[in-house]
Amino acid sequence: MWAQVEPLLPAQYGKGRPFRDHRQVIEGVVYHARERRTCKFAS
Repeated sequence: MWAQVEPLLPAQYGKGRPFRDHRQVIEGVVYHARERRTCKFAS
């Protein structure tokens, strides 16, 4: 999965705060999407 997603993400450039590791961000999004889908107590 990561090999397909990585080329679509922006490269680090310019001034300002450095990007967080893309893999860490994508894994966090997937984790929260799974948790929300399986949560039995969501209102």
